[in-house]
Amino acid sequence: MKKRWIAFLLTALCAAGLMSGCGVQAKDVDVAAVADEVKNTIVFQDEMMEIEKDVLENYYRVTDEDIESFQVYKSASGATAEEIAVFQAKSGRADAVKEAVNMRVEDLGLSFEDYVPEEMVKINNAVVLVKGHTVALVVADDSDGAKKLLNSLLS
Repeated sequence: MKKRWIAFLLTALCAAGLMSGCGVQAKDVDVAAVADEVKNTIVFQDEMMEIEKDVLENYYRVTDEDIESFQVYKSASGATAEEIAVFQAKSGRADAVKEAVNMRVEDLGLSFEDYVPEEMVKINNAVVLVKGHTVALVVADDSDGAKKLLNSLLS
């Protein structure tokens, strides 16, 4: 009886250890803090305005089923393609959110290719980064600086 109990206990401990290692927990990120740090560190030509939840779907094809939280800033005047978006995706939804972000970049390209063609450099060099459940986008002149900053903030 004692051997069975020890065998059961060891089996249970091994199973628990295996299960805890399987799903590496993604670090929860304060999306507002990340977006604000990008906004305050990277130089933008235009003033950046915050996008509220009630109009988010006008810009990004995401729903409450996709995201836990978000912070989005875009060009206040609409004269530049500059944008910052940081999303905390729900479990298993990071790919869908990344696809929505990539579609947003495509939409920006379609909007600006004839309107302000000079903005296409920013759009073509847009930084899209996925770390765990966090998906981030920065459209700015300094795409290299934005990428380095996002990597440091999300690691």
